[in-house]
Amino acid sequence: MAGRTKSKRVEKFRSENVVDKEDNLEVSKNFSSENWQLIIISYWGMFNAGMVISFLGPLLVPISNSFQLKLAQVGFPVALNFTGFFLATFAIAFFWRTYRARPLLTFSSLFLSLSLVGIALLHDSLIVLFILLFFVGFNAGIMHTGLDSLISETFKRARAKYLNILHIFVGLGCLASPLLVGIILTYSEKWYLVCFLMGLFSIPLPIFFWNKRLYRKAIFSKNREVIDNPGLNKPVNWRVFWPIVFSIFLYVGIESSFASWTPLFLVKVRGVTTAIASYNISIFWLAIIVGRWFFGKLFYKTNLSRSLIIGAVGGALFIALSFLSKEKSIILLFIACSGLFLSYIYPNMLALAGNIFPNSIGFVTGILTTSGFVGSTLFPWLIGPISQAIGLTKSVFLISLLSIGLTGVLLYFHYFLMRRCVLED
Repeated sequence: MAGRTKSKRVEKFRSENVVDKEDNLEVSKNFSSENWQLIIISYWGMFNAGMVISFLGPLLVPISNSFQLKLAQVGFPVALNFTGFFLATFAIAFFWRTYRARPLLTFSSLFLSLSLVGIALLHDSLIVLFILLFFVGFNAGIMHTGLDSLISETFKRARAKYLNILHIFVGLGCLASPLLVGIILTYSEKWYLVCFLMGLFSIPLPIFFWNKRLYRKAIFSKNREVIDNPGLNKPVNWRVFWPIVFSIFLYVGIESSFASWTPLFLVKVRGVTTAIASYNISIFWLAIIVGRWFFGKLFYKTNLSRSLIIGAVGGALFIALSFLSKEKSIILLFIACSGLFLSYIYPNMLALAGNIFPNSIGFVTGILTTSGFVGSTLFPWLIGPISQAIGLTKSVFLISLLSIGLTGVLLYFHYFLMRRCVLED
């Protein structure tokens, strides 16, 4: 009897996490109809969101020079921009509904474009600049989290594949905007031209997002692979929800801390040049992009929670080796491997959360994105005072410890998902 019960639970657990041939046929039909338009426009929107995430860092120097900002004021533009993004992701958690996708995506992309162009036209006023940067972050956050929710609701059990590809374009946007800044500042001191070009690039998006045909084939019905339980409409009441939130909190903190502190570690401790350190961290981001492309196609057909454990273990191992190794070429290899293993954790967590809570995808996506944002703010800052106390050589291993902690949380999540919550009859 116990054997039959266990077999039944394992079979049901696999049905939650594995895409079968029927699902592949369904996804193929959806993608071959009008959903390809939704995918293309979503990639475009996420590319714009990625550009917004990373464009301000390279612009801080020319902005501070233009307004003669004091050192304590230099971080204000980034702080206001990220505050807007943070509030938007939190708001989406409570206001997202599938029938609101069209107006939310249309107006967020419209106001994003207008805010960027407004910075270019009204760049002489510091107050106006700060206000518009807040709205740039806010509208980018609405579009980013809204597209995550929409794709997750549309592609059901193949959501892991499409969320991975979607976040490739976030990475491409993060790579593209510093390059754009570099090209503009090479030939001109008019830093605001960057905002103008970014605004022009996003102008067509509201037109496409307003088109009703874009949403005609979107699948908003309840997913058949998730247990029919009304309690799943309230994720916060389920213990399985909180390990997901904490995992995203840790993961994004690990990713941002590694990307922020590794270049400094390489320069101060390993004695490489600033240019080489920057090149190494670019390899990290490229590895994340490649990993999401490759593993997004592979792991959406397998057990998602188990794939997350593999990623966390591999990430913890290669992050530690990146700081332990003294051979520069080997360090680059370990950094690339770290990016590959970490790459698919975030989109796969979003996908698995969507599988478990199909009727609360907007809420879950918003809370997870907010949690990740908090982690990306807290942990890179925390390493600073720890480095002051014990030295940079030792403090960077906090990132490895966080990765081990993430592995433990994911192991608990896998056990809890299989034994205690989702598989209850």
